[in-house]
Amino acid sequence: ELSIIGHIAEKGPEELRADKVLLGSEAIHLDKGMTNSYLDETMTDRAIIRLSSCIIILADHTKFNKIQPAFWAPLSVVDTIVTDWGVSTGVREKLAEQNIRLIVAGEDESIQ
Repeated sequence: ELSIIGHIAEKGPEELRADKVLLGSEAIHLDKGMTNSYLDETMTDRAIIRLSSCIIILADHTKFNKIQPAFWAPLSVVDTIVTDWGVSTGVREKLAEQNIRLIVAGEDESIQ
């Protein structure tokens, strides 16, 4: 993945600010939040989400309704999820209930 992880990756973002943060997630569960199988990467993701109040998650439909061992954030921190056409109607409805904007590739044009 060529990911940067560890102490430096966790400390570096403390000095930065961003208008928007875009991240991927290995697993997204509507009740359990966002999880990953690699603990070191979750620590970095936690540091990165503190950079901005606008968090955008990029995840195809296969990431939904899954749980991995390492929790990194609740869905309540997410503003927008960008995904593909395979996301179910049930997931769409639950995200709308949680006031999370869903952008489906081919259905919506832009991130404001």
